[in-house]
Amino acid sequence: MSQGAVGNDVVDLDDVSPASERTRQRFIERVCAPSERELLAQSDDPRTLLWVLFAAKEAAFKLASKLGPVPVFAHRNFIVDRAPLAGAPFSVTLPSAVRARGTVDVHGRAIHAVAWVGEGEPHREVIVGPDARAALLVHLGLEEARVVRAPRADAYDGLGPPRVEVRAQPHPVDVSLSQDGRFAAFALVPVRA
Repeated sequence: MSQGAVGNDVVDLDDVSPASERTRQRFIERVCAPSERELLAQSDDPRTLLWVLFAAKEAAFKLASKLGPVPVFAHRNFIVDRAPLAGAPFSVTLPSAVRARGTVDVHGRAIHAVAWVGEGEPHREVIVGPDARAALLVHLGLEEARVVRAPRADAYDGLGPPRVEVRAQPHPVDVSLSQDGRFAAFALVPVRA
C-alpha cells in the first residue's frame, strides 16, 4: 500500500455483554498492555475507556494487515500511547514498530476508532444499520463501483481487506469497514501512486 492506509472499528456500547469482575479482569489482561491497565485504574469511566482502547487496537490491527503480512493479533501488542479521549488524537505502535495516528469519536452509544498512516486525515462515518459497504458506496457516488475482498492466504478468513473497484479497476482510496450491534462504520483515505 503506498502512502495512505486506514483501519477502523466501531463498538456498540449497548451490545457488549456485561462480565463478572473475574472475567472482566482476564479480558483486560488479554487486551491491555501494563501502561493501558494503569490508565484504566485511574479512569473515572473505566468501562468506556476499555472499549475505546479495544476499538483503537482493532482499527490498528486492520491497518497493520494492510502494511505487510497479517500479524498475529494479540491486542496487548498494539500499544496505545495514552488514553484516546473522544475527538483527541492518539498514536498506536504496531507490532512492526510502525507508529500510526488515530482518533476516537463517540456517537451516542457508538465508539468509532480510526487508525491510519499517510498524509491528511481520513474521512469517517458511523451509521445506524448493518451495511457499511452501501454507505461507503453512497458516499463515493461512483457508478459501477463495488467493494471487493480478494483471496489472501495469511488472513484468518482467507480474504484480504476490502477495496473499492470501479469497472473492475482499483479506485485510488484505501477503505476500512466495520460493524457492531446496531452500528456500521467506514473510513477512507486517498492513495497516491
